[in-house]
Amino acid sequence: MEDRKDKQDAQRILLIKESVTNAEKNLQTAKSLLAQLESKYTLQKKTYGVAEGGKVVEGSFDGQLMIGTDGRQYPVPANYASKSKLVEGDMLKLVITDDGNFIYKQIGPFKRKRLIGMLKESAEEGGFVVESEGKNYKVLLAAVTYHHASPGDEIAIVIADNDEAKWAAIENVTKKGAGGEMNYIDNTSPKDTELAGEEEKDLPAPEPKKKKSRAKSEKNVAASNKLEEKEEGKEGEKGIDEELTPDLEEMEKELKKQVASKE
Repeated sequence: MEDRKDKQDAQRILLIKESVTNAEKNLQTAKSLLAQLESKYTLQKKTYGVAEGGKVVEGSFDGQLMIGTDGRQYPVPANYASKSKLVEGDMLKLVITDDGNFIYKQIGPFKRKRLIGMLKESAEEGGFVVESEGKNYKVLLAAVTYHHASPGDEIAIVIADNDEAKWAAIENVTKKGAGGEMNYIDNTSPKDTELAGEEEKDLPAPEPKKKKSRAKSEKNVAASNKLEEKEEGKEGEKGIDEELTPDLEEMEKELKKQVASKE
């Protein structure tokens, strides 16, 4: 009986030792997994660029501000919103560093659509709006300044693709209004083209050149005629000399005869 009991105790001791060994292995595995997770979390924290003690807030853009998931409103720099062409509904991540700097990053663009409209000043809205398809969309002053836009310009805008959009991002100025310089589209009207054509028609032909050429031609003709007359005069003089030569010879012969007879 005692031998049998001793054997059972020995088996129990072996089982307990095996359980302890397995438990130690499991503990080591758990510690290793925990270390890996901690290392991965620390790496992600550095990737986000958050200094120790910094704060990260996510939220959605409402056209001017970011509405954080904590219910607070955070100002978004107008220059950043204009250059990034943010629209209502875009998801943003804000990193607030220990020294108080705000660093924004767009992490979830909202679905967009593009429209063409005209830029106007609105006293009711207290700023600029773009009228498109019978609706006015507010735009940031910084966006108007950034694109050198003026009231009356034709503007390409981007808005959130829903029926609730009130704000628009200016994508480009497609055509300058009256008195402005052209950007991409030639704004010369057919009337202007016709006037330009009429001005060209009304311009006098290069008469001065023609008159000058005609005067020069007449001068050349006169000089040529004068030269011909001079040549003809020389030939006439030569002809007279030739005609007078026989008479002189006859007169010389007569004089010789007279002198001989007197002698």
